[in-house]
Amino acid sequence: MTDVYTEDADDYETRLSALERLRAELARLASELERRVQASASDVMDETRFLARKAQHRINTQLGTSALVAIGAGLALGLLAAALFAHRTGRER
Repeated sequence: MTDVYTEDADDYETRLSALERLRAELARLASELERRVQASASDVMDETRFLARKAQHRINTQLGTSALVAIGAGLALGLLAAALFAHRTGRER
């Protein structure tokens, strides 16, 4: 006894069509995944820039405050030294 197999042309086209649909769906999913990864990377970069600017602003504020304190302390010490010098020279006369 011999078995004879024949291929149905409609079945082949249906499978090919299903494979093409699957391939198209996978390509669409890959594109969507790539778009989401790029969007996430972009969001991360934006957030990083924001945090860097915030830190820079905080550092600049602290540096400004420190500079004002140093200038104030320098002026106070200078005035104290001038007052002591004037007091000593006034006593010596």
